[in-house]
Amino acid sequence: MFTSAADGRDRHTWLVALLVLLTLLPSAFVIWFMNEAVQVQAESSRRSTLEGYRAQLRLVRSRVEARWDAHAAQLNGTGDPAQRFERLMLDERGDGAILIDEFGLIAYPDRSNPGSSPQTAALEQQVAAAEQLEPGPAREQLIARIAAALNDYSRPLGAGRRVMLMERLRDVDLNVKLPTQAALQLSTEIAERGSLALDPGVFQQTSLRDIWAFTSADGMTVILYRTGRIEAMMHDLLHEVTPSGILFNTFAPDEKADMEAIAAGPALPGWQLSFFEPLETLTVDDSRAKRQRSV
Repeated sequence: MFTSAADGRDRHTWLVALLVLLTLLPSAFVIWFMNEAVQVQAESSRRSTLEGYRAQLRLVRSRVEARWDAHAAQLNGTGDPAQRFERLMLDERGDGAILIDEFGLIAYPDRSNPGSSPQTAALEQQVAAAEQLEPGPAREQLIARIAAALNDYSRPLGAGRRVMLMERLRDVDLNVKLPTQAALQLSTEIAERGSLALDPGVFQQTSLRDIWAFTSADGMTVILYRTGRIEAMMHDLLHEVTPSGILFNTFAPDEKADMEAIAAGPALPGWQLSFFEPLETLTVDDSRAKRQRSV
C-alpha cells in the first residue's frame, strides 16, 4: 500500500492551514480582549463623566435658585402704582405687572371705574376727532398728542379707560407708538380674573395657561411672564454658569424631559433642568473611542 502524491499534497495543505490557524488564533483573542478592555474602560469613563455632569447640574440649580431670590428682592419698590407699572414695563422687566397695596389688594391696574374727569373727557373727545379725520398731517399731529397723553402714566386715568382709548387709537393708526399697551391689556385681564397666589420668589401659573406670575420679596409687585420669556431668561442664566464641555437646558411643565432631568427648584415648580453635551464634544469623543478600538 502506498500514498499518492495527491494525498501528500492534501496532508501538507492541512498542516499549513493548521499552523496558520494556530498562529492567528492567539492574535485574534488578544485583539478581542483588547477591544473588550477598551469598551469597558470607555463605559467606565462615560459613567464617571455623567456622574460629574449630574453633580454640576445640582450645583447649577442652587446657583439659579439664588438668582431668583435676588431677582425677587430687586423687584421691591414703592411709589405711585401706575407710574411704577410704566417704569417696569418700559424697562422690559416682564410681559405685564400687577401692583399690590399694603392691604394685599390690587392697586394697579385698578378695577374701579370712576367717573370721567374733565381731562379724561377731553382726551376721549380728541380720540373721537381723530377717528373722524381724513389721513393727513392734521390727523398725524393729533394722534401723536393723544399717544403722548396715553403714554404718560402720571395723568389721572384709570387702567380700564386707558386700555380702551389705546385700543381705539390703535384702530385709527396701526403703527402708533404705545409701548405699554400689550402689557396693560394682559395685566388688566389677569387682575380682573383675580385669584392670584402671592408667594414671594416663586413663579406661579395664572388662570391663563401661558402666563406666570412672579412676586417680589416684599409681596408688593407681581411681574407677569409668558412661558417663552421664562425660557429665554433661564437660557441666559444657564449660559452664565455653564462649564466647558456641557450645556444645560430647561423643560417647561408641559414639555417631556429626558431621563437626566431634575426639578428646577422651589422658584419654578413643575419646571425641570437637564444637561447635554455639545455635538462637537460628542464627535470628538466618538473619534477618540474609534481610534482606541483600532489599536
